[in-house]
This record gives sequence, C-alpha cells and structure tokens, in this order.
Amino acid sequence: MLRTALKVAVLGVFIWLALRSRKQEWNPPQRRHFNFLLATSFCLLLSQVVWEHYLAVLFLPLACLIAAGPQLTGPARRLLAAIFVVALFQNLIFVMFFRSHVALESNAALLAVSLVKSGTLLLYLLWLVWYKDLFFAWQARVPGTPFAAPDGA
Repeated sequence: MLRTALKVAVLGVFIWLALRSRKQEWNPPQRRHFNFLLATSFCLLLSQVVWEHYLAVLFLPLACLIAAGPQLTGPARRLLAAIFVVALFQNLIFVMFFRSHVALESNAALLAVSLVKSGTLLLYLLWLVWYKDLFFAWQARVPGTPFAAPDGA
C-alpha cells in the first residue's frame, strides 16, 4: 500500500512538472533537454528496482548542473552538493564494507539503508521540483532569470 502511494505521489510530481513545463517559453533544444531529463528521472524513480549502475544515467543532467555552478543560487548549490555526497554511498566498496560490518536485522535499519540508497534519486526529484528553471538559466545565459543569483554567488 505504501509503495503504491509513493509511486502515485511521484507520478503526480512528474505530471505536475510536465504540465508546468508546457507553460515555459523555452527554445526547442531546451525543451528536448528538459524532456530527456524528465524521462530518465521518471524511469529511475518509478522502476521496481534501482541498482547502483542505473544511477549512472543521472550523470548527464548532474554534469550540466555542475557546469552551471557559478550561476546557481546558494541553496541550489547546497542541494547539488547533497546529491553528490549521498551518491558517494552508492560506491560498491562502501556497500560491501557496510554489508560486512553492519547487521541489518531491524526494520528501522532496513528503512535507513533504503533511504540512503534512494537518497540520490529523492534529492534529484527535489531538484527538479524546486530548481528546474536553473537548469536552463545557464544554457540561455539570460541575466534576469528569476532563480539565478544576480551576482553569480
């Protein structure tokens, strides 16, 4: 029941993002990039299982966000940094070390591991909701974009 509710909530977020993006006045390449970003995120967030190597798909949009670093606001940079910090816990060496040294016998421990493993995607979903306009601000180099930091800080 909880899994279904979460999937319906994620589906609702993607429908909201898709409808909201239609109101944006983006040029065709920006719209294609956003649609690709939305499609890859949608597939990852609604799949039944996400293995660590599936998260490599997030490299492209995250690389674009890194390139936009100087034009991102402080909170946007902090969320981006959090995405990368949580992504470090997807490392196979860390996973194997953790698995061999920590007993996962309680429901709370399993929930904590699940949150860490899905943290990259959950934070990325927050990025899409809160800062999607920043993704295109650096591409268009529009100085008056509402979410861009005016001084580049």
